Amino acid sequence: MLEILKTINNDYAAVLTMLISFVTGAITLIYVIFTYKQMKFTEKSVNVMKNQLSLQEQPCVLPSIVKGSSDAALDTGRRWLTMEFNLKNIGLSPAISVFSVCYFKLKYTSNNDSDIVPMSSPIVYLPSLAANEDKTISLDFENKEIKYLLDDLEVCHFKNMERIRTNPYLNHYRGTDFVIKVFSKNILGQWFETKLEQEIAWLHNPNSKRTSGNINENTIPPCKLFPQDNVEVVFSWLSNSRVNTSPIEKLQVDNTIKQFSEHQPELISLLGEDKNKVL
Repeated sequence: MLEILKTINNDYAAVLTMLISFVTGAITLIYVIFTYKQMKFTEKSVNVMKNQLSLQEQPCVLPSIVKGSSDAALDTGRRWLTMEFNLKNIGLSPAISVFSVCYFKLKYTSNNDSDIVPMSSPIVYLPSLAANEDKTISLDFENKEIKYLLDDLEVCHFKNMERIRTNPYLNHYRGTDFVIKVFSKNILGQWFETKLEQEIAWLHNPNSKRTSGNINENTIPPCKLFPQDNVEVVFSWLSNSRVNTSPIEKLQVDNTIKQFSEHQPELISLLGEDKNKVL
């Protein structure tokens, strides 16, 4: 009987030892997994902080619209719609090789199956823009581009008139977008793109006087643009401009600049330089 009890005790001790070893191993495994996850989370947090600190040291060139306007056409009928905007480097380091382009983004019509109407003037190039430095520049659109803009705004106007007549509670149809793209790089050669989009409501002759309560009595459209008219661009809520900035690959910069610099071979040659060489 004693031998049987001794055998049972020995077996129980072995089972108990095995159970303790299993529990200890499980606890150790859980601790290792938890520690590994904590380590990865800490590593990720450190990387995020490093990236944030790195971005804080980068240049950041932000455009802001000043005005859009056009004087009366020349005797030949040619006119320019000048879009003036400010560029300010709000970053903590200088921006190098700053290129600015702009275009109209059509909503209801098209430019040869494209919704893009590029500016007619050459690209504005600034060799550098120091931290906290700002400069005002302007880019132009000519007769053909202005007509694309007016055609698109006219469709928008009549859609909104129909909306007001049938269901005024619907959101308004948005006008043509004016888009500015600014490309720049830091001293290490990393390129950045800042894109601003702003809705255009209509054009307006500042010399015209309203004689009724109709807000569109003198707006263009629905009124026509005559050669003798001086006009200003009326933007919809400038405070609601949509702005985005982000790093960008040099190839994307090349493609965009080449698209807008057909008659500026000197800019294309600049882009052909080694991507790590500071211009």
